[in-house]
Amino acid sequence: MHSFRTKSSASTSFLKSIILTVVFIIAILIFSIIRSDLPSQLYSMVSDDTKNYQNITEYSEEEKSALKNKFAGFWVYRTKDTLAPVQKWDHLEILDNGIIWQIRSITVIFPWGDSSTTYSIRTAFIDPFGKIPKMQRIACNARVIRQVFIHNNDTCYGASQVDELWEADYSEDLFFLNQREYIPYKGEVSTFFPEGMIDLVDLIELEGCNSGASLSYYIKREIQKNSEKFKSGGIYYEQLIKDYYAPALIDEIFQSGSTFKPSMDSLLVRFAISPRGAISNPKTVGKIISHNKFEDLFFDELRTWVFPQYDDNETNKQIEYLFYF
Repeated sequence: MHSFRTKSSASTSFLKSIILTVVFIIAILIFSIIRSDLPSQLYSMVSDDTKNYQNITEYSEEEKSALKNKFAGFWVYRTKDTLAPVQKWDHLEILDNGIIWQIRSITVIFPWGDSSTTYSIRTAFIDPFGKIPKMQRIACNARVIRQVFIHNNDTCYGASQVDELWEADYSEDLFFLNQREYIPYKGEVSTFFPEGMIDLVDLIELEGCNSGASLSYYIKREIQKNSEKFKSGGIYYEQLIKDYYAPALIDEIFQSGSTFKPSMDSLLVRFAISPRGAISNPKTVGKIISHNKFEDLFFDELRTWVFPQYDDNETNKQIEYLFYF
């Protein structure tokens, strides 16, 4: 009896040790697959999107330094269509040590002649990490050290000391950063930034912005504030999306530091607009797409859009719209 219990106990212990060993090995393999020598910002991203970032080989310190030198310079971006209702402007200075100074702006030009401009001013640090084999881009650790927003006459500071992952690439006459292509600045360096504006990131006495402050936050607020004017002017839902919401806001998903990319170039979406102008039940139309974090971000953004209100006695309006990325 005693010997049986001893044998049984020994067998149980042996079995437990085997199980623990197997579990330990599996855990190591899973961690190795997920990690794939990725920057720290990607460790927690366990989804289909991480496939794009596997098999990255980290650059040596010498290679990182060489890339920072190639990134360095004064770069500009402008909306190509100068007559578009939404105009974007971006001036980016990169030092050879990876420090960035940047001013971005979005100007919304309304059909009735008024306009509104919102600025995002930030200082950041960029550190090239490794080549992304699937997309042929350079994955970069980035930290937004401090950022300030100016909307009309209001100035406030947003979230600071934020770690992000940016994608970059370069050539002699082109710099690519987060889905945006910049060209070299050819003017006077002394006038590269509007006078006094870049110094705002050092003003500690500025008050904090509203929670979630971003360029898209302020642009949405401006569009929503004028929703009745759009309605009275005959600017209806599809045109409001095409001229204002899509160019002003979808691009900001890419500029926000998100590394998630759409699984396709366009997305056909169907949703309802309530009599109060709120969006409900947005969903894709056509073939089912694989789960992708970009689509999650896109639908989260879409649900925050507000349109002109209409007669409460009417039923929800059904909208089907093809978004291009």
